[in-house]
Formats: sequence, structure tokens, C-alpha cells
Amino acid sequence: MIVIGIIFAGITSFFLENKIDQLEQACEKEGGKAKIQKSGFIITTSFEYECEK
Repeated sequence: MIVIGIIFAGITSFFLENKIDQLEQACEKEGGKAKIQKSGFIITTSFEYECEK
């Protein structure tokens, strides 16, 4: 069960990082600057996103 939890945490973290990267790229294409603030640890990670134009 511990191994499954670790794998799940890794996958969740990977998808969150991909989503943040996509948001940053979309903001930069629009000519803005992405402002992202992360909080939490692995499973409880959350972020606040703002695109300043």
C-alpha cells in the first residue's frame, strides 16, 4: 500500500507540473508574465495562478 501511495503521489505531482507549464506557456503567448505560487507538499500541493499582461 505504501508503494501505491508513493506512485500515486509521483503521478499527481507530474501532472500538476505539466499543467503549470501549460499555463505559463499560454500566458507568455498572450504577451503576459505568469505569476504562480505553489504551496503544500506532494499530495497536498496546490497553486495560485495569475497572468499579468
